[in-house]
Amino acid sequence: MARDDDPERVSKLARIRHLIETLPRNAALFFADEVDIHLMPKLGYQWMLRGTQEEVMTPGTNQKNYLAGALSFLSGKMLYVVGERKDRWLFIDLLKRIERACPAQKFTRIYVVVDNYRIHKAQAVVNWLTDHPRFELVWLPSYCPRANPTSAGLW
Repeated sequence: MARDDDPERVSKLARIRHLIETLPRNAALFFADEVDIHLMPKLGYQWMLRGTQEEVMTPGTNQKNYLAGALSFLSGKMLYVVGERKDRWLFIDLLKRIERACPAQKFTRIYVVVDNYRIHKAQAVVNWLTDHPRFELVWLPSYCPRANPTSAGLW
């Protein structure tokens, strides 16, 4: 069973609901998350006689990339970036992608709902947000992936 011990759970969910219900015309709301992409499929178990072992040929070693995506609440459109590491730079690249999609003339405020993963709180991200005051991160409660549509199987 998942943990549910965030003391600010109710207020965080209420803030997200309030944004959804009262989002101004000049504001954008995104739900963001990251996912690992294995470029080689994982092999599972197969039945075989005890004491025997099947040889499975593979095309090489697994490579892993990472995808960061943001689902627009307004349009339902998914914006994404791909990188070699799941780190603060991948998240900043996603914020830049959102920035390009939301011109300042039309959107004076951009809310991005994120989980509590450490890359969202990294100093480089804090610095980027300081330099881009249109953006505001909105925090999901801890251990609450169902509140984020990008984590609920929409990928």
